[in-house]
Amino acid sequence: MANIAEGYVCIDSNDKDLLSDLKEKISNENKIFSYGGPVDIMEGSVDGTDYIEVMFTGAWSCDSAWSFFENLIENQDYPLRESLLNSNIEGREYEEDENGDNEIAKRILKKPGEETFS
Repeated sequence: MANIAEGYVCIDSNDKDLLSDLKEKISNENKIFSYGGPVDIMEGSVDGTDYIEVMFTGAWSCDSAWSFFENLIENQDYPLRESLLNSNIEGREYEEDENGDNEIAKRILKKPGEETFS
């Protein structure tokens, strides 16, 4: 395992304010989302549902990124918590294997209405 893990997360939501807030928060969390390089955030819409996709790097793993989302979900005072709960969040974490190839080390999923990742 290398000391830099690559991460990807996609957040689907009908709440543009949530996506804008998450984009800002992720951009400002340099220690969580940009360990070995810049954070790349893309925005889009499919079939009327807006989303942001984030490609990022983490130190050894992307656990701090997954904790970032879990902490927001748990925060009863987060003004966009209900929208976050109703969003779909899918993520992947890639680590280098002994051959120098990237392999999926972890997948996370939070379906709309769920409070935890599976």
